[in-house]
Amino acid sequence: MNGTLASRQIVGSVGHPKVRLDEHREVAVEVQADREDVRALSPGAPVTLGVDPASVILIHA
Repeated sequence: MNGTLASRQIVGSVGHPKVRLDEHREVAVEVQADREDVRALSPGAPVTLGVDPASVILIHA
């Protein structure tokens, strides 16, 4: 899937974040919880993470 990040944010919930590619396409992403504040979040809790589009690697679409 080709696309660019429409914003610099990943939105979703803990365990189910998605990257919005454009108005009609989103892809699910995996967030590595290596920070204590991220690990402390409950599954399903709303989350917005900042992201550097240049560092995003699409593993599977």
